[in-house]
Order: sequence, then C-alpha cells, then structure tokens
Amino acid sequence: MKLLILGLIFASISYMGFQYGSKYKEKESFYNEFSKFLINLKSQINFLKLDLISIFKNYKTKDKNLTILLKNFENNLTEETTVNLTILNEDENLEISTFLKGLGKTDCLTQNDFIEKHIEIFNKKLKEKKELNIKYGNMYKKLGVLIAFLVCIVLI
Repeated sequence: MKLLILGLIFASISYMGFQYGSKYKEKESFYNEFSKFLINLKSQINFLKLDLISIFKNYKTKDKNLTILLKNFENNLTEETTVNLTILNEDENLEISTFLKGLGKTDCLTQNDFIEKHIEIFNKKLKEKKELNIKYGNMYKKLGVLIAFLVCIVLI
C-alpha cells in the first residue's frame, strides 16, 4: 500500500513539472505558427489580393491557440472583442491585439510595411520563446522528477 501511495505522489509531482515545462513549449509552438501565419497573410494580401475575412477563415493550423486567435479576430471584425489567450501574458495579448486591430486600416503598401514590421517583431518573440523553452522548459521537467524522487525518499 505504501508503494502505491509513493507511486501516486511521484507521478503527481512529476506531472506538475511536465505541465510547467510544457507551457514554454506551447508558447514556442504558438509563436512559430503565428509567424507562419503572418508570412501567409502577407503573401495572400500582396499576390492574391484577398480580403482579411477570407484569409482568416481559410487558414488552417494545428495549433489550438492560433485557431482561437483567428476566431476571435473574425468576431472582432463584426463586434468589439479583445484577444485573451491563456498561454500569453497580458503584454503579449495586448501586442497581438494591437497588431490585429491595425490590419486593414491602411492602403496596400502601408499594410505591407506594417505586416513586415510585425513579422520581425514576432520572429524576435519566437526566438526568445525558443531560448526560454530550452532553458526553462526542460529544467521544469527534470526538476519535477527530481523533487518527486526526493519526496519519495523522504517519505520512505
């Protein structure tokens, strides 16, 4: 019975470490998909001359947070809503919201420069999130397992 309880404690503490570590991976994945979306957006506007609504509706992604963001933006075009992704902090949500509110407000050339500037900004964010994932994501996973071992040893 004691081994079962220790196993449950070990599993739960390790799981918490993996959950904290996976948040960094999830942010990195979101920014990676968002950067791909921005490149797609720029090419769709420049070459195909499509409107924003059809671009947002037709873009397919496997990242659930980007899908939520695109749905929010579609709703934002018809009614005033705010972007609030749970994986991002308040400043990051505000930055993405400001970018989305600026889309479609200017002519094609200015729009192209606006998107190009934000591609650079979000690529820097992606690079930063990759570094944080390498630094802290793996650390939390390993730390969770180590703490689980220590707790189990202390309880034995």
